[in-house]
Amino acid sequence: MAADDLKFPVSINFTVSNPSVFVSYGERNLSKIRYDLRSDRFRDSVKIAGGGDIMRMPGSLHITGIPEGDDAWERVGSIYFIPASSGSRDGVISPSDDHFSVECGIPLVELKEIIAAERASKGASSVRITVSEGMEYGWAPDGSQIEWDNGDRNWAPISELSLDFLEARKEEHEKADDMAPDQSLRSMTEVRSSIDSLARLVAVRSQWVIGPLLFIAVWLAIQLR
Repeated sequence: MAADDLKFPVSINFTVSNPSVFVSYGERNLSKIRYDLRSDRFRDSVKIAGGGDIMRMPGSLHITGIPEGDDAWERVGSIYFIPASSGSRDGVISPSDDHFSVECGIPLVELKEIIAAERASKGASSVRITVSEGMEYGWAPDGSQIEWDNGDRNWAPISELSLDFLEARKEEHEKADDMAPDQSLRSMTEVRSSIDSLARLVAVRSQWVIGPLLFIAVWLAIQLR
């Protein structure tokens, strides 16, 4: 097999923010959660055929809960590039810049767990998607440069979706907050103690200096009479 034929799935990392939940009740019960996506690493790049970079575009993640027994979703999802649009004359479609969207379907029971975590302020902080075809790694050894050949189609299949949650970080922050008042009080006590010691030292040394000077001044005054 030629080296050019060896292609690996591509992983892309995003930071997620601004979660919004849509709950649906009915026969299909397709509840959803939406996040804004962005890249916090400036060196990350996913270049598309037209010369743009989706890591510099606004993006969103849409996760739909799929009820048990629904076989309509064959893949985890897809990532879509949506070119800029001037909108429609009737105003139904608003103008928009280049952007991208990640659409994924997961079991409904797992989506409910994600929604519960968001409501408990222990929601997702980042997401990683694995693109199974259509993208390949570029020249960067750390995998930060990715090329997307979207000339024939503006979407690529996603084979894996991974979410990183805030629970561990939140517990660490709470632990740090609990320790902060004691540490602050201890630090202030140490500072005050140091200031008091310095003040006493200055006072003592001042006496050592002022005493002899005062004696010399009195002696000179007597001699000059």
